[in-house]
Amino acid sequence: MGNCWRVTVWLPSRGLVRLLIATAGILTTIALGLGRSSMKSEGRRVMFPRYHSINAYLFSPSPAKFRMLDVNTSKIVHFPLADSPLLKYAGCSPWQDRWGRTHLAAFWMGQSSFKKDFTIGLTRYALPGREVLDRIEMDTIPAGPPCWFPDTTARILFACTDGHIYRFSFEDPRNSNPTADDKQSPRPLIWQAQPPPGLMRISAPTWPTDPRLRGKLIVSLTIARDGLLARVVPRHESETHLWWLELSRNGSAIVAGAPLISKEGGDLAEPMVIEELPAVSTAADGRLFLAYLARGESEKDHRLRLAPIVTENPSYLPSVDEKKAVEFAGRFLLSPPAFSGDGRWVYAVPRHAQPPVQIVRFSVVEALARNSAQGRIGTNPQILTCKVND
Repeated sequence: MGNCWRVTVWLPSRGLVRLLIATAGILTTIALGLGRSSMKSEGRRVMFPRYHSINAYLFSPSPAKFRMLDVNTSKIVHFPLADSPLLKYAGCSPWQDRWGRTHLAAFWMGQSSFKKDFTIGLTRYALPGREVLDRIEMDTIPAGPPCWFPDTTARILFACTDGHIYRFSFEDPRNSNPTADDKQSPRPLIWQAQPPPGLMRISAPTWPTDPRLRGKLIVSLTIARDGLLARVVPRHESETHLWWLELSRNGSAIVAGAPLISKEGGDLAEPMVIEELPAVSTAADGRLFLAYLARGESEKDHRLRLAPIVTENPSYLPSVDEKKAVEFAGRFLLSPPAFSGDGRWVYAVPRHAQPPVQIVRFSVVEALARNSAQGRIGTNPQILTCKVND
C-alpha cells in the first residue's frame, strides 16, 4: 500500500518538474531577449540636445579651448574635457542614457602613441560627468561636426575633407558590450541612387528626429556648374545647395535625394549660390522650421534665414519655398545656427567689426509675425546677446 502511494505521487511530480523546467527555459529565453534589448538601448530616452557646436576658429587668439553653445542658458560654455585642447568638432546625442547623461562625439588631433607622431581620432564622452567612453583612431579627416542617427542608437554621420559622408557606430550590433578591438572603422556612404552630375562633396549633415520627415537627412551638396569633374573646379564655378537624402534601412547607402529649397518665382536681387549649415526644429505649435546660412556670389559674409518646412505635398517629401523665407537683419559668420529646445529661439554668430565674438538669438515667433505683416524678407527681430563663459 505504501509503495502504491509513492508511485502515485511520484508520477505527477515528475511531470510537474518537466513542466517547470520547460517553463523556466522559456522564461530564461525571454529574459535574455529582454536583457539584450535593454543593453542595446541602455534605457535611453529622447531628449533635445542642450549643447550645440560652434566654430572654434572664430575665437582667435585662443581657439584651443573647447566651447559649445548652451541653449538652456544662452551662454557659450567651456568644457574642460580630456584632451580638450585637441578637440575640433563635436555633436551631442538626441537622447540621454539611463543615468541621465548626454553623449558627446568629438574629433581630436594629436599624438596617440609612440608609433605615431600625429593622428586623428574620434572620441565619445558622457556629460556632465565628462567620462571618456570611447577613443578610436581613424584615417579620415573630418570637415565638420558629427550628427547622430535620429533614434536612441549610438551611431553618427560626419563629413570628411574627401567630400564623402561617413558613418560610424559606437556599438557593434553583434556584441552588446564591444571592446575597442570589436569596433569597425568609419565607412563612407555609398550611392545606390544616381548622384547629381558634377557632385564635388557632401557636407554639414543634420538628421532631424521629427517623424514627419520620414528619416530624411539634410545636407549641403556642392556641385560643379557645368556638371563635369574632369578638371579641378574653382570655387566660383560651383554652387552649394541644401538637399534631403534618404538612406537605406541600415544607414549605409543613399537611396534617394533631391534639392530641399524651391527657387521657383524667386524675386531676390542676387540668387544665393551658397546654402549651408542647416538646422531643423519643431515649434510648440507643431510647425517644422529650417534655419540655414546663405550668401550670393559677390558676398563674403552669410545671411541667416528661417523658413517653414512643408511635408504635406502630394509626394510627402520635405520642401522649402524660398519666397517664404525670413531673412534676419545683419550678416553672420560661418558657424552652425542652433534652435532652443522649445523652438522659440534661433542662435547665430553675427559679424562684428571688433572682438570678442558674440552669440545672438532671435525670436522665431516675432520673426514670422513681422514677415507676415510686412510681406517681405528683411525682418529685424529682438536680439539677445550671449556672454562668453570660460
